Amino acid sequence: MLFSSFKTASKSVKIDLPPLVSQYTFAFTLQPSANSGLVSYWVVGIHDDKIVMKKPITETNFILQM
Repeated sequence: MLFSSFKTASKSVKIDLPPLVSQYTFAFTLQPSANSGLVSYWVVGIHDDKIVMKKPITETNFILQM
């Protein structure tokens, strides 16, 4: 004798999330540190008034991108 039970899950849950759109801007800091000079240059990603990405760049790249 063989008993079996099959349950099908046909419900699909769909969550609509807004797309993540960040604003990217250039920044610089005037702080001396051990690994750099007086000025450090950055590309900063901002989403919902929060910094979500920071990437250091060289002075030459900063000037060329600006």
